[in-house]
Amino acid sequence: MRLQTARGALIIWSIGLAALAILMPAGSWTIDDAIKSLAAQEGSGVWKSPIPYGELRSALGFQHANAVLVPPFAEPAEGGAKPGFSPYVRAWVGLETVLSHKGLIAVSTVLAIAAAWLLFSWGVTWGFLLLPLTFYGLVPWEHLLALMLSFPSMLFVFDGERRTSSRIAAGAVLLAVGTAFRLDHGVLVLLAGVALLFDRRYRELAVFAAAYTVSIAILIALPGPADFFRQSALNHHLPAWSEFGAYIASRARAVYDTLFALGSNALVSILVLSVLAVSVWALDRRRESKAALAAGWAGAMLFAAWCVRVVWGADLPVFALVTCGSLFFALPWVMLLIVSPEARKTRAMTYAIAALILGVLLMPVSSGVHWGARLLMFALPLLVIALKQADIASSRAFAAVLMICVVQTLSSAALVYGRYVETTQHTSRLLAHAGTPLVMTTRRQAIDLHSTWDRYEFFTASTSGALKSLLVEFYLMQRDSVWLHLDVTDSLLVKTFAENKPVWPHRMTVINCGNLWRQQWRLYRLVMNRSSTDWIPLLEQAAGHTMEAGDNKRALFMQEAALSLNPGRAEAHSNLALLLARLGKYAEAERAVGRALEVDSTLAPALELARQLRQRGSSSSN
Repeated sequence: MRLQTARGALIIWSIGLAALAILMPAGSWTIDDAIKSLAAQEGSGVWKSPIPYGELRSALGFQHANAVLVPPFAEPAEGGAKPGFSPYVRAWVGLETVLSHKGLIAVSTVLAIAAAWLLFSWGVTWGFLLLPLTFYGLVPWEHLLALMLSFPSMLFVFDGERRTSSRIAAGAVLLAVGTAFRLDHGVLVLLAGVALLFDRRYRELAVFAAAYTVSIAILIALPGPADFFRQSALNHHLPAWSEFGAYIASRARAVYDTLFALGSNALVSILVLSVLAVSVWALDRRRESKAALAAGWAGAMLFAAWCVRVVWGADLPVFALVTCGSLFFALPWVMLLIVSPEARKTRAMTYAIAALILGVLLMPVSSGVHWGARLLMFALPLLVIALKQADIASSRAFAAVLMICVVQTLSSAALVYGRYVETTQHTSRLLAHAGTPLVMTTRRQAIDLHSTWDRYEFFTASTSGALKSLLVEFYLMQRDSVWLHLDVTDSLLVKTFAENKPVWPHRMTVINCGNLWRQQWRLYRLVMNRSSTDWIPLLEQAAGHTMEAGDNKRALFMQEAALSLNPGRAEAHSNLALLLARLGKYAEAERAVGRALEVDSTLAPALELARQLRQRGSSSSN
């Protein structure tokens, strides 16, 4: 009866997931998906690399003004940026250019359904609720692919009935391909080898090592080592790895982010997870009072309600997930394995814990754009095997964590659908009003518009100084209009140009979109009055900063632009003379300082520079 119920539920879930994929608008989910899609459309070659810069991206260089293409998402290349994802992931997402974005979602959905039925056929009858297939954006493309490849490999190693030399070899090949999609699955190679070694299965170990080594060598050689390991290299160049002390500090943060983070409040997170642990422990007891059982169920329901509240209570539910990196938040059933003595006794659980420890130690980023639990998904095959080996799928505690999983699945399905609707509407409604270059205050705003990156130039400026710096660059490139994309509550434009000089808003458009939550933005078309003398202080300030940075030629270019706006300013001629002198053009510097003194014979900086130039001339003649 229970088997029939589980099969019926799986059929309903499969149909629902397929329907959701069909109805899903062609939006985006995270910055990872956005850059992968951009690479699929704009990249070159089989591995879709690099992404070429547009006109303004080339002119401004590889700066944080173009924040969506900086490490760890991409690295600079000649004429563009190389995406920081596995070449096999980029090739996989390249299907988007053939099937469209919705087609790629459909293929991934088929894989998700296949994974669920694979678990069912192995005996994990409710396995389709255990994997976070909808929790991370309907289907996390490369994560799911790697999981489907790694699971049989681990099954062959840890299931004695299935362990033969031929299956071990096949599992090694599958694990090599899984590692090509997600390098973190390489941790399973070490654990599988240790398991075979401890079991004294030396022949199988040799077969496994040989098959994996040959397979991974071929997979590395095809795109080249630099391309294959680019993602890992970009992540591990982060400051946390620059010194041992910072690394240790980052690991402490990684432990919290990946195990306990359930929102921004650490104390509340620990309390709520403690409620889950106590509830699962109470429900797992075979002889317990009715009051304790009721308390256990109440605690499980409280945890489920909190998981929904912490996400949907945020202004932007999607990005609330960044502060919910807890493994127990994404996979609450793991708590059952932790508290259950039967599960802890299984070999697979021992290796799963080892995998989690290695994951936390090696994880380059634990929060921010990455969600901790997603980076630990390589441990899922071992966790699922431990669940099966412990034979606890009929317990009250398992029913409770399934209830939590159902609530999270429904919540996340709504969240994913709402996110895709929002990003689709955002793109379509902005297209009617925006031009290029397009300046945004945060990287998040550019994420939603990745389908327009081949038409628009995107830059970020979160402060008045950064916005002024960008507009100086646009002025020097003789741009007449710039579009500023602001959150409705953002006063960046007013703070930067309170009097609308030398830039003034020609038009302001309010853009509303979203269904389950509402997003609203303001889009300003800024007119660049390039004949206004109000550019002078901006240009000279930028020239000063550039000179301090050691780029005297660039500073000279800016100073000459400022001088052209008002040739009668003595200060402008004096500043120009200083820059010319720094470049070793002393004769031109003397003429420039002479013009400054013709306008204002009392200008102190010009008098001092003239004196220094005369002294230099005297020294040279002597």
